[in-house]
Amino acid sequence: MCGVISTEFPHLTAGNFENSLASDDVLAHFFNDFLSLPSFPEALLYNQESGQFEVVNGEAEFVSRRIRSVLHCSKSQLLTGDPTALAKTPPVDNHYTICCLDREQGIQWIIEERLPFFLQSDCYNEYR
Repeated sequence: MCGVISTEFPHLTAGNFENSLASDDVLAHFFNDFLSLPSFPEALLYNQESGQFEVVNGEAEFVSRRIRSVLHCSKSQLLTGDPTALAKTPPVDNHYTICCLDREQGIQWIIEERLPFFLQSDCYNEYR
């Protein structure tokens, strides 16, 4: 049995936006790119796993850089030939706080304040 694959995207509306965002990885990627544009005073990120919008504050990037730095140092210590060097290195603090918008209020705010601009954006055109 043959199936038909459609290349038509359903028109994105306020009514189907939340379900589409939760189920479409590509839409979530393009919408996150849009939300992180410098034209907005505060960057947001949609997390598909939790279904919530996170406020991007740079802490995750800071922790990532710190881990890379420690790994680089650890690699150098391994090359010295001292097997106890790594045991002397304290563990990296990889904790950071994620601030999320309230789920219901957040999606309503996004639909009212960001979705209309997204639908007119290059990000949306590229997604389609």
